[in-house]
Amino acid sequence: MTIQKEGYQTYTENNKIPPGSPKRVDVILKSVVGTAGIEASEEEAAEYQQYFDQGVAEIEAENYPAALAAFEQILVLQPDSATAYFNLGVVYAKLGETDKALEHFGKAAVVRPDYYDAYDAYVAIGDIHSALSRWPETMEALAKAIEARPDSIEALYNYGGAAMNGGEFPKAREAFEKLLSFEPNHAAGRYELAMILVNQGDNDAAVPHLEKYLELAPEGSQAAAAKGILDYLKKN
Repeated sequence: MTIQKEGYQTYTENNKIPPGSPKRVDVILKSVVGTAGIEASEEEAAEYQQYFDQGVAEIEAENYPAALAAFEQILVLQPDSATAYFNLGVVYAKLGETDKALEHFGKAAVVRPDYYDAYDAYVAIGDIHSALSRWPETMEALAKAIEARPDSIEALYNYGGAAMNGGEFPKAREAFEKLLSFEPNHAAGRYELAMILVNQGDNDAAVPHLEKYLELAPEGSQAAAAKGILDYLKKN
């Protein structure tokens, strides 16, 4: 999703939308600002936008060295550009340069903490650590994402999954319960919470979540497993 408005920085965001779950995206467009925090001239804004558009186009064309060069030029114009740092992190991640990706996502998160990229950067950092099965690091990054956006379904779900993988079941339970308080019809969240409750021996509490999952996603990827577990729990 890309949103553009003259005089404002282009907003670009990729979203994963779980089946059967609505996705809400709140967007705040930021004016193009200079390093001193004042609005840039029209010429500076146009040059900034030119490099940004070029960088995005090079990413889409998978010409990553050119994309790096474009976003580095933005940092020449605006050394505090969270957008440039974030997109450099994206490019380095695509190049498989994990350490550099983490470095630039980290800078995006702290250079302007009020900026929307802080949340996105922490999610991206969590994704990198998750791919490497670094569960404590994943949880740490996603906790910061949740702090920045407490009602983020994506961050809560991923945090819960990381906590489960890391054996932190109480923390996973808390995350999924919070997720469901915001989005009761999140099918996958219902299933994962049920699995945690079963793991904790709270079978009676797991039953309604499995039933709700099957109501929401009767043909879902975990439907067969949910039916089997539900039948077992009801018989025992």
